[in-house]
Amino acid sequence: MKFVTLVTQDYLPGFYALMQSIADHGGLEPSAKFLVLYADGQVLRHAPQIRKFGFQFEFLDIHTLGKAHAPLAERGRNKFQIALQKLLIFKIPSEEKLCFIDSDMLCLNSLDGVYAMEHFSIAPDKPKKYLRDRLPVLNTGFMVFSPSSALYDEITEYINQSSETFDWGDNGVLNHFFYDRRPEEIHLVDRNWNMRKKAMIHQPKSFDLKKIRLLHFVGNNPWTHFAGFLAVMAYERDYLSLNILWWNYYLRSQLAAGFLPASKALIASIPAGFIGAAVSFLDFFKFAAGNRISSWLEANLKSLWANTVKYARIKYTRKIPARQDFPLLLRSLKAQGKGVEIGVAQGRFSEFLLKSGEISHLVCIDPWKEQSPDVYQDVNHVSDEEYERRYWNVSQRLKKYGEKSRVMRMTSEEAAPHFDRETLDFAYIDANHSYEAVKQDLELWWDKVKPGGIFAGHDYLNGKLPEGNFGVRRAVDEFVEDRNLQLHVTRERWPTWYVIK
Repeated sequence: MKFVTLVTQDYLPGFYALMQSIADHGGLEPSAKFLVLYADGQVLRHAPQIRKFGFQFEFLDIHTLGKAHAPLAERGRNKFQIALQKLLIFKIPSEEKLCFIDSDMLCLNSLDGVYAMEHFSIAPDKPKKYLRDRLPVLNTGFMVFSPSSALYDEITEYINQSSETFDWGDNGVLNHFFYDRRPEEIHLVDRNWNMRKKAMIHQPKSFDLKKIRLLHFVGNNPWTHFAGFLAVMAYERDYLSLNILWWNYYLRSQLAAGFLPASKALIASIPAGFIGAAVSFLDFFKFAAGNRISSWLEANLKSLWANTVKYARIKYTRKIPARQDFPLLLRSLKAQGKGVEIGVAQGRFSEFLLKSGEISHLVCIDPWKEQSPDVYQDVNHVSDEEYERRYWNVSQRLKKYGEKSRVMRMTSEEAAPHFDRETLDFAYIDANHSYEAVKQDLELWWDKVKPGGIFAGHDYLNGKLPEGNFGVRRAVDEFVEDRNLQLHVTRERWPTWYVIK
């Protein structure tokens, strides 16, 4: 038997937590085989860390298997397009049975017994949920099956001939197909092989963590739903202990994979369920301590969790929502060495970067010199007298950071020769915003950034605005197109653009 899961970049955190929980509780031998189907190349970059879980891993680009199509119901149509590609697992060339496990699951108890399961063994979704004629809805998050091209072709034929629009992507297709075409092949297994987290509230008598083999975080995943902790508390307060249990496995997986510095002794000292137990203690503490202390505790937990979730999302997506998250991007890419800011003005962003503690040295470059209006049209273009005042203020503002900061009073063109090729972890351009000036800055500083570093800038805009003449977007777009680079842009009024070199 071979274990299979489908992993997208968005579901990498779930996959890491799943593998950590299988390593802890699955009872599998090191010879156990896992096939990781990946939907984008970013997943493949994690192969060295994934192999540290100690099993036999293979990686397969799911696009090499083709593309699955089916008419989906309007509700959740976009969300389930990628889930629909799960149908391709039925055409994986393999003489062995396959055991598919969704990457938003946790293994809480031994997987013994899975090797003896028959073709198309699957668990019912939840009690009293029927497809039709009291046929229980099947949940395809866990299933054991024998793949074949003939089976996949029959599924495809069924889709093309059916007049149905299918709910829930692959889940809807497979429920209708097996009940209509191959009902005799359905082998129902105990719900503990695929227990939804919501059963903790809706079917508490059947929810026992000591018996659940695979816990399914279907719906709102711990790492994606939490745009803010307030949403968690309002929407998923009842499942807080389960979500924190998931985070326990995720954090331990990051230690095991080497993303966080730790010794094996430290990893072993964090037992499964530790954080869940801590939450139970905190609940008791809040009850005993009274409203004032418990409110303070809850506020700090909210902040800690929100920041942890934000960093996890940045780490895997390489996307930041706003300029204020730039230090987290530096940390996620380990680009925390030497950087430059070209265009400093009054030094507010310079101080923000230094205050974040995410960089070891920042060079702040600005001429603080009046120029012709034909060359520089910007709200920050002031008189020489005002520039002198700003230069003095910036020098005093950054003085407290000592050797971590350096101010160079010169133009971008004058400063560039002072830096060798590929010596900077990042360069942030926020100087003259005209098309010609930005184009020149891009050419001057690109080679100064190390591979894996960040090349970025502010005010990704075009046109004549009250604040000045902007040609940043045009210059940046041309630059990235010429070099076939992937451009990221924040979503805010004055966007930051960046490229990971």
